[in-house]
Amino acid sequence: MSDSSQSSLIDHEQYRKDIKDILSHSDLTTITAKKIRLELEKRTGQSLDSIKKQINGLIEEMFQNVHNDSNVEQGNNQDQTRRIEDLVINHQGIPTKKKTKTPKNTKKRPAEKKQRDMPLLKVLPPLSHIIKTEYCSRTQTVSKMWEYIREHNLQDEKDKRYINCDDYFIQLCDGEKRINTFTLNKYIQKYFEKLSDEEQELRKPPSTETKEPPAKKPKKNPRDMPIVKILPPLSDIIKTEYCSRTQTVSKMWEYIREHGLQNKDDRRLIDCDSKFKELCDGKDQISSFAMNKYTQKCFVKIPEEEQKAIKLRIYGDKQDNEYEDEENEEDEE
Repeated sequence: MSDSSQSSLIDHEQYRKDIKDILSHSDLTTITAKKIRLELEKRTGQSLDSIKKQINGLIEEMFQNVHNDSNVEQGNNQDQTRRIEDLVINHQGIPTKKKTKTPKNTKKRPAEKKQRDMPLLKVLPPLSHIIKTEYCSRTQTVSKMWEYIREHNLQDEKDKRYINCDDYFIQLCDGEKRINTFTLNKYIQKYFEKLSDEEQELRKPPSTETKEPPAKKPKKNPRDMPIVKILPPLSDIIKTEYCSRTQTVSKMWEYIREHGLQNKDDRRLIDCDSKFKELCDGKDQISSFAMNKYTQKCFVKIPEEEQKAIKLRIYGDKQDNEYEDEENEEDEE
C-alpha cells in the first residue's frame, strides 16, 4: 500500500471519529451536513470543499450508525420527518437561497423562495403521477413527494430514513422496493425536462400578491414619440403605415379585442387569425408576452429630419390640450 493511500485511510478514520464526536454532542433532529462540515473545518483548519462529496458520504454513514446505536425515543415524528426531508434537499445539493441568520427564539422555518421565482420544469411519469402535476419546480417536487410519502404511509416506521416503495415508487426507483431517503433525488433527475423562457411565463401561477397601484405617470404627447414606418402584415393589422412603437402596441390590442383573438381560457394567449399567423411566422397561438418579438421585423427607422413632416401629416395642427382631452376621455372609459 502506498503512503498516499494509507494517508487517505487514516484521514477517513479521523474524519469518522470527529463526525461521530460531533453527532454525539448534537441534536440529531436539527443537525445538518453543512453544520458538521463547518465544525470539521474548524477542527482541521482547512477547507473541505474539494472532498465535499466524500465528507457527505461519511456524514451519512456515521449519522446512520449513531442513529442505530441510539435508543432515545424521538419526541415528535412529524418534526423528525421534516428534518430528514430538509437533509435530503441539502445533501443532494439542490440550489437554495442563502439564509440570513434569524434570532434563536423564533419558531419560523427559514423563508423559502417564492414559488413564482423558481424555474418550472416539465415532469414526466411516473414522477408526475406521484406529485399529481406535469409542471413543477425541483424544490416543490421534493415537497410534493413527501406529501405523497406521508399520505400513503411509505416511510418505514422503525427507521424514518427509509421509504418502503409502492408501485409508483418501484417504477420511479428502478425496481427498488426500499430506498434510503438520501437517494431520492438521484432517481428523479431523469424525469425533468427544461422549459423555454416563453413557456415558463405561460406556466407560472398568477401572482396572488396585493400591490398598491403605482402612481399615475403623465402620458407622453404622441408628437414626442419617434415615428417608424410600418411594413405589412403589421400595417394591415393596425391600419396605418406610420406610427410610434407604443401606439402600435395599443392598436394591436384594439385589433385583438375587436376580433376576439384573446383565448377565453387563458387571457395570456392569443389565438391567431390569418393576419396574425402571417405576422407570427405561421403560429396558430402565441403568448401575449411574445408579441413584440414578432413586430420588430416590421419597423423601419425614419431619419430625424423627416420626423417633423410625417408627424404633421399624421397629427395635423392639433394642439397639446386636444391630446390631453382625448387621453382624459380614454381614462374615463
